Amino acid sequence: MIILVTGCSGFVGSHLCEKLIENDNVVVGIDIQELPNDFKYKKQINFINEDIRNKITSIKKWKPEVVVHLAALPGVYPSTVKPFETVDTNIKGTLNLLEECRKNGVKKIIYASSSTVYGNEHNSDNKQTSDNLLSPYAITKKTCEMFFNYYSNNYDMKCIGLRFFSVFGPRGRKDMAPYIFMNSILNDKEIVIYGDGNIKRDFTSIKDIVDGIILSIEYINKMIINHDVFNLGNNNGITLNEFISIIEKCIGKKAKIINTVQRTCDNDKTSADLNKSKEILGYKPKISIKDEIYATVQSLISKKNNEYKCNYCIENLRSLDELEKHNWEHHPKDKYQVTWSSVNFNNWKGSAYYRDDPYY
Repeated sequence: MIILVTGCSGFVGSHLCEKLIENDNVVVGIDIQELPNDFKYKKQINFINEDIRNKITSIKKWKPEVVVHLAALPGVYPSTVKPFETVDTNIKGTLNLLEECRKNGVKKIIYASSSTVYGNEHNSDNKQTSDNLLSPYAITKKTCEMFFNYYSNNYDMKCIGLRFFSVFGPRGRKDMAPYIFMNSILNDKEIVIYGDGNIKRDFTSIKDIVDGIILSIEYINKMIINHDVFNLGNNNGITLNEFISIIEKCIGKKAKIINTVQRTCDNDKTSADLNKSKEILGYKPKISIKDEIYATVQSLISKKNNEYKCNYCIENLRSLDELEKHNWEHHPKDKYQVTWSSVNFNNWKGSAYYRDDPYY
């Protein structure tokens, strides 16, 4: 199956593309950012540097059977600072995508929505969205749901919206709370908590989110109605204080917390009602919050450990041949070996690092 993924270089998009490729799909990925350095299948993905705010040529060229629309300007608080940019990317970009799909006969679209569309009014059952939304980001996500509903009903498209709940895991964005918490504790930095830390979040593993998207791709091929929306979460909300406590236990360090006034753009709690997702999609989260925190912490520690300097390399290596010889003689079975790009051969003063890379 040919599947086009917008926002393929992002947190969710890059993990999804890897899974789709592993499942033997032809994956076309579009993004204005390059793929992550640790993306597994750079040779297998058909990457196109394309901005959804402008004309999207890849739809016409590839005629995908399914489009997964993940590209967006993310972030609740950032949207309060840059509302025009958020609207431009999230709404205009989505309309561009819908028009290109309509013009080129692409009939199946799965798109990312957000738990923020519930506001603070309906978190008990998550069956209806709120008109009292707390951020421009939330407003753009609800607006996009309405546009997908309009296009599906008027142009005979099949569209599925997926409301993500606090997704986290390895390769997560650096502006997201889980990364900030973990990185700060690892590096003995202070954490600013907006409020008393009792805000609840339905933190969800990136693995479960990817599984939910895969299930949606399978379902869209047999769905009868034109448009539907599902929650993808963990259904096990915990407070920020509890989340940080688990991180502390995983790392073995105490967090340095500074509490300040709660921001008006933050929901008091999020909690995914998964009954509909389970019944129709067969979605069932498998990864516990604790297990995903551990996996994410380990990935951050691994990256940090990759920066151990090899003084011999810095002081003595003068060519790629010498580097290769050094690796064979000094690190033949060591998982930490020096890569070619680590040494600055122009002035011999570059930092050569051990890399946790099994291919060397």
